[in-house]
Amino acid sequence: MSADGKYQTAVSTSFGGGNDGLVAVSKDYGLSWKSKLVDAGDEEFDWIVPAISSDGKYQTVVYSNNGTIGNEDSLVDIYRSNNYGESFIKINSIANSVQSVNVRSVAMSSDGKYQTAVATKYILTSSNYGLTWNQAYIETGAPFFAVSMSTDGRFQIVISTGRNDANGKIYTSNDYGNTWKVTKDFGLYAPLTSISNSDHGRLSVLTMKNGFVFTSSDYGNNWKLRTPKENDTTTLLADNGTSITVLSSDKMYITDSVNSTGAIFLQINNEVLRITSILGNVIGVSRGSMGTTQAVHSNGATVILSKDWRRTAMSNDGKYLIACDNNYGTNNRVGAIYISITDEKVDGNFYADNLVYNAGNQNISGVKNFISRPQFNGSNLATTADVAGGAITDYVKLTTDQTITGVKTFSSAPIFSAGASFNGNKIANAIPETVIVTNNLNLDASYNGKIILANSASAFTITGSSGLSAGFNISIIQSGVGQITIAPGLGATLSSFNNQYKTAGQYAALSILGLGSSNFIMYGNTAW
Repeated sequence: MSADGKYQTAVSTSFGGGNDGLVAVSKDYGLSWKSKLVDAGDEEFDWIVPAISSDGKYQTVVYSNNGTIGNEDSLVDIYRSNNYGESFIKINSIANSVQSVNVRSVAMSSDGKYQTAVATKYILTSSNYGLTWNQAYIETGAPFFAVSMSTDGRFQIVISTGRNDANGKIYTSNDYGNTWKVTKDFGLYAPLTSISNSDHGRLSVLTMKNGFVFTSSDYGNNWKLRTPKENDTTTLLADNGTSITVLSSDKMYITDSVNSTGAIFLQINNEVLRITSILGNVIGVSRGSMGTTQAVHSNGATVILSKDWRRTAMSNDGKYLIACDNNYGTNNRVGAIYISITDEKVDGNFYADNLVYNAGNQNISGVKNFISRPQFNGSNLATTADVAGGAITDYVKLTTDQTITGVKTFSSAPIFSAGASFNGNKIANAIPETVIVTNNLNLDASYNGKIILANSASAFTITGSSGLSAGFNISIIQSGVGQITIAPGLGATLSSFNNQYKTAGQYAALSILGLGSSNFIMYGNTAW
């Protein structure tokens, strides 16, 4: 659905035997629906979950032609709408004449510009609102199964579902789907089922059939195993290496442990084990699954049983997760919905609302208090304190004052519109703010680090203050013909070479430096 819920699109499969697969749209928050004839003969299509832009204008649906690997004789059919689902047009332009089967998933950026669809062997991408598509990646192993992306389309994650002859994997892209890499290989028998992420793409969650839930907080590069607090468990009686003996195996089921569609797993301490057989209370296992390390477990250890995770969703800020466990039609397992509201924020400070990705030049406004040592062009700032803390490696929140911990490396020169302060001291190489002055001025702390352009046809005076701190500094340029006189404020002392306290003429420049205890030095192009 659209971001406001007004536009909604649903799809169905044909189910064979004359039942029509269809695309249905609603433009009134789901109150009424209209079936759309997408193409002649579309009753044979098995339509897959659609994708829709935030405003509902752009919509894309694809269908599964139910082929098999090695029998790829049908071109991928992709249909798009640019009029809020009023009509759908078939897209014929797919680069490299890609042929594929079993299109599984499609996702698009918030504005609809970037779109990605996954099929058995291919990742297909579009960067022009679905008008044309490109074959971005080919995989001959486990079939691609689902795709998710950040709202701007930059960060994308694709999962492949593992079988007995192919590994389940995580594929990520950080350049709008142009290039891809494998960031996690779960090995054989890893039937990944669902992937979703926060709007900025940094936080992700995936589910595994008859397995576990995994989360990532770094764009899908690293993953943590998660187990719900309310687990189905049993007790380990003996660790026999290739098998284990448990107190009870009532809630373990072996529906598809050895066929090509998946497996069943369990967890003991930090090790994940794949079930290969069940004979009473003796469970045959394959050790060290999903990248975990085989270990010897003591009698009495808790054995956590896997769940049949099928779908997951995440809120925009990544704080709230929801995942669904299917009972798979058995009497001794309960299907349930699990919710996570753990306050596990990115880098300990905030989630990532209103963030700007730290790449390229950008204007940063407001007070930014760096309590640990940031770097500018590879050099540490000597005036900053080195305080341990979590690292914010990619994002800086620009909307409010904040404390940012950890080493900060800016690959390009940042622009501080109002000067930057580290532990109360201005950064010397920060771009200073320029202020135009046309008449008498009393300096206060707000002018620290600024350049004053004195632009007047008449002479006037700039007066200091006794309350200015050590390190206070300004530059003054007489840009007009009126001569400028610098005077100390009440209780302040001002020193200058030969007691010269005026600018030497038009375009003359001078500086004032605070020494502490209300003492100041004035230097530059001075005169009597």
